[in-house]
Amino acid sequence: MIAELSINQTCKRVLTYIRHHGFGAGDRLPTQSQMVEELGIGSNVLQSAMKHLETKGLIQRKPRMGTIFNAKPISIPMDWMIGIIIPSLQNQHTPFYAVFLEMVLTHLAAKGCHYRIYNFDQFPHKSSDLKKYNPGFAQDVSDGVLDALITSAISDHWFVNYCSKHKLELAIAKTPDNFEPDIKHCVLGGKINEPTMIDNAVALLSEKGCQHVCLVNDDGPGFLPQPILDTFITTTQQHGVQASEMHCGHGLILAGRKIGQTLLQLPAKQRPDGLIIIKDDHICLGLTQVLSQQSEYRPMICVQGCYQAPLAFALPVFRYEYDLTELVNSSVDRLLLRLLGHPSECKSQLFEATRNPAGPTALPPQWDQLVPRSPQPGVKQLDTPSLLPLPPQC
Repeated sequence: MIAELSINQTCKRVLTYIRHHGFGAGDRLPTQSQMVEELGIGSNVLQSAMKHLETKGLIQRKPRMGTIFNAKPISIPMDWMIGIIIPSLQNQHTPFYAVFLEMVLTHLAAKGCHYRIYNFDQFPHKSSDLKKYNPGFAQDVSDGVLDALITSAISDHWFVNYCSKHKLELAIAKTPDNFEPDIKHCVLGGKINEPTMIDNAVALLSEKGCQHVCLVNDDGPGFLPQPILDTFITTTQQHGVQASEMHCGHGLILAGRKIGQTLLQLPAKQRPDGLIIIKDDHICLGLTQVLSQQSEYRPMICVQGCYQAPLAFALPVFRYEYDLTELVNSSVDRLLLRLLGHPSECKSQLFEATRNPAGPTALPPQWDQLVPRSPQPGVKQLDTPSLLPLPPQC
């Protein structure tokens, strides 16, 4: 049975067909009769869609050559339906996910896209469990409602394969280290330049007089990329400080508490006087809580985080923060380019974590005061805000 689709829906079907068949710039597309048969759509609807794509510059029709795909980077509103995967609100121990969601929604709206939000209390370990954890998501994927998915972070290879099976493009905004899936249908958004952050943090702690610096993370040496360990060992040797490592497996805040308790159990002379916490600032939450409540032990701490969603710690820390706006915008833009059939770069971009100029702080510093930023277009800045009366509701 021939499906009756709108021109916009047909354009999306054609672009998905081009993408999944690997056509590149300058490649000749199959004949219209072939595409009608393979896509299961009417010839008149396909003809109208191809004319629309031609007017937008995505394809060219040349005598004796047929239809040529033109993959130049252009922006066309296609009413893409983007699914956003995010933890449920009750499981969000940080403002990060709320900020991430707001940024993604803002950018998708500016690009003319539609969206659906899918909350997961826990993320399953196999595709057969998706229906149990979020039946609405499983049904939408089965019904072909979605064109693509975006999530803040994920490290399950099976989910990448699941998306590929269902012809869904997947964008992972913050890519975990050592995560190198088959990226044919996967946009890896960004990785934080942790070797550079570690190099700068060791130099800072050495300058502050630290003699023993410990690298703290939740995974352990076996799961850390070699460049990170090599950088840490080399930099500590260059600065003449003792190096050590401590981890506690996954657990975030709980892992931080366990690490804090372990540090307190060490003889005073064996405790590091400098800590560098990478991967997740939740570790720092638990660690500083334990140290502040149970002892006078006060190591200098450097921690990696996001400046749009800073955490309040129990002790002052040096904050190395990346720009989540840049990471989200890059991920969304590259995802939409992929949907349009452009050969957008799949691999992760590298983002820097810059030391906050406020120095060591426990409460999040006010970035707007430290680093003045230009207002959004059309927004008037007021030196003295005033209370404006509003008319009563009718």
